[in-house]
Amino acid sequence: SSSLISDSVSVRLSNETLWKQFNSLNTEMVVTKNGRKMFPKIEYVIEGLDENQHYALFLHIERINENRYKYVSGEWVSCGKADTVDTIKKVGHQDGVLMGSAWMRSPVSFDRVKITNNTMDSSPSNICLTSMCKYRPILSIFKMDSPIHSSIDTDGKQFVLSVTEFIAVTAYQNQSITNLKIAHNPFAKGFREGGAVDRKRSSTSPPSGPSPKRSPSSLSNHSTTSLLSLPSLPINIPPTTVSSAPTTPTVILPDLKMSPFQLPYPHPLSLPLYSSLLSSSPLSPFNPFLLSALTAMQLNSSSPHNFSS
Repeated sequence: SSSLISDSVSVRLSNETLWKQFNSLNTEMVVTKNGRKMFPKIEYVIEGLDENQHYALFLHIERINENRYKYVSGEWVSCGKADTVDTIKKVGHQDGVLMGSAWMRSPVSFDRVKITNNTMDSSPSNICLTSMCKYRPILSIFKMDSPIHSSIDTDGKQFVLSVTEFIAVTAYQNQSITNLKIAHNPFAKGFREGGAVDRKRSSTSPPSGPSPKRSPSSLSNHSTTSLLSLPSLPINIPPTTVSSAPTTPTVILPDLKMSPFQLPYPHPLSLPLYSSLLSSSPLSPFNPFLLSALTAMQLNSSSPHNFSS
């Protein structure tokens, strides 16, 4: 039977320009055991639906042919037939059944869909693909008689955009694809700033506190203030001259083993910096910033107040 979806319905990509950049290099999408989201995102702009009709949207990913590919000398070439046969799995959009006006109001993203190479995966939003095979996403639109009843359009209407074709891989083969992903994927920000390896090599202190996504500092453009940046705070700290000879603070410090403060400041506190901070009246020896730093120091158990500069 023919589809009840009007021929006037059209579908395009909201990020078509980005997809074209990848398509010109033969897009690659990484599949993992747990599933990975695709980038660029599959984000459709739908036009021509009946504003007062209910619709349901589904996405599935179809293998283009039976060939298996390999990357040789900068090119993808066919290297025989794939051993496995993929099962078509349609994933419904997370918003369920909506009126045509709602689907057309803004781009429709299937960003919850993940691709995996685990044939035993049972996640409803994961689609299993075979590595080194070529695929294309397909959007299906079905008319629904109501938000809770079945489709009145059993065939639906499918939309295939050739620019979204890709090859499933377990690791990127083309360095140009890697560079494009790093340049445009917001989750690759760390690689744009020098790479994870460089950051690990340059790090001088262990990470502390919650992840950036959960940290209150992520709600603003301000970074978390560390102990070593305290002198830049609006505190009047007079200049201090420290001789090269070992010195001992003349103040009586609290028993650090009994200190109730356990703030996340892992930086050791040198004697010159301690003396400078201590000489300022707003920072008493019982200031929690000082106590947390002192607690992090490796103090000699027999002389708990003996610091090394």
